[in-house]
Amino acid sequence: MPLLYPHLGRRYGNVVTYEDDPGAHLKTEFGFDVLEVAKERFAPDSYHEFIGFEVAKPLLERAFQDNYSIPLRIVYDDLDKAVGSYRYSVRAVIPKATKVAWALKEDEIKQDLPDMTRKKFLYNLSRSSYERDWGKDYKRPNFAERFLAFVFRLIPKVGPLKALTFRTPTPETEKLFEASFNASLDEYKRLLNEERGGRLELPNRNFDTGQPEPPGAYFTTDFTYARLLDLLARQQFRQISVAMREDILEYYRDQNAPNATKKKSKDWARLTQELAELKSIALTSQNAR
Repeated sequence: MPLLYPHLGRRYGNVVTYEDDPGAHLKTEFGFDVLEVAKERFAPDSYHEFIGFEVAKPLLERAFQDNYSIPLRIVYDDLDKAVGSYRYSVRAVIPKATKVAWALKEDEIKQDLPDMTRKKFLYNLSRSSYERDWGKDYKRPNFAERFLAFVFRLIPKVGPLKALTFRTPTPETEKLFEASFNASLDEYKRLLNEERGGRLELPNRNFDTGQPEPPGAYFTTDFTYARLLDLLARQQFRQISVAMREDILEYYRDQNAPNATKKKSKDWARLTQELAELKSIALTSQNAR
């Protein structure tokens, strides 16, 4: 991040977290997506046939329940529409990635695939084709959102609007990304081996910083714990696991510690009441899973 956005490096140092600048993180991720598209030389049909915009919803629901002790469906007003909207958003992002990848890496792509043309490489899935395969249950952009998108495409990205453009990864950041990607694959393989051997233990780390963050260190973590506790309380803690109960109580063990939830006294009062309820419940054998 500091290499692509030096002004963020000057402000935050060598580590720029997601909550320091979410927009810059999203643009950086898109830049790396472009690199992967160019590197893998995906043919358009590969997206449809192998990726397929498919979401394993039953598996997702089971994993969410096992991890958080609440049904996934209570987090969304309409889970089916949320999944459809996610899938439709991916359908919009991939064509952009293929266009940028061709513009940046055309020579490299043609070197590996001499017969490749721009028309063959670019991925395009019309809305009608998408809806034929995946249905119409997704959130469509409203008029205001479509109008803003139209205006942003027309206005030159100067002044404050420069923030709307993403930075192309430099050779240096590209090498760092590839090294990080390879390290992640190696770590994933190691974890799979531990799982097969029954030795897997995953520490409760912040996925952004890679470190266990105490209360007050990362405000998104504070708000996430508060929301999770509230959702569990609304379910009267019926399905909470022993591990989840212990983790939440440990996070709030020191009530005098800094915590972003304390910024609103009403929210903190509700949280402390829900904590008291959590401490008082008697767990059954069903919760021991």
